[in-house]
Order: sequence, then C-alpha cells, then structure tokens
Amino acid sequence: MPDVPVPEDGVRRLVRLGAAVMTEEQLAATLAAVITPERLWAELDARRRELGLVWWQVSVQTDVSEPSLRALKYGQRTAYERAQAWLERRPAPPRPE
Repeated sequence: MPDVPVPEDGVRRLVRLGAAVMTEEQLAATLAAVITPERLWAELDARRRELGLVWWQVSVQTDVSEPSLRALKYGQRTAYERAQAWLERRPAPPRPE
C-alpha cells in the first residue's frame, strides 16, 4: 500500500473492499472515478449526437436493446458494460476548426 499521510488524530482508517485494503481517502477517490449509469447515459447520448446516429443504430452497435440503453438514464445497469465499451471503441469525431 502506498504511503498515505497520517491524519491529525494519528489514526489511519482502513477500509476493506473485497480483497483490497485502502484508506478512506483512496476509497473516496475510487468511488469518485466510477461513472453512474445516469452519467454514462448522458455521455452515450452526447456521443450518439456527435456521430449523427439514432438510438436503434447505437442499439445494433452495442448489441443491447433500446429499452436497456434507455434504462441507464434511470439508474439501471443492465447495459452498463456494453455501453461503456462502445464509448471506448467509438471516439468522438474531430471538431472542425
């Protein structure tokens, strides 16, 4: 585990998350990096618009039904991994200058 500054009270607080042990600060940073389904849907929608696609085309490319993609907007994680992989595979087009 990397060296972590000791808080003023002198006690390092450790959190067990599965097999990993991390400090509260490391846990907070890890959780902040996680994209919520709602945010993923917003990024998916923005990329879809940039690429000029309609939802059925995104559905075909991700191999996920349209209702499952829409469910991301409401916090359901059914299509989470495939939608995230699609975003990584389909970079945003270059912006004209």
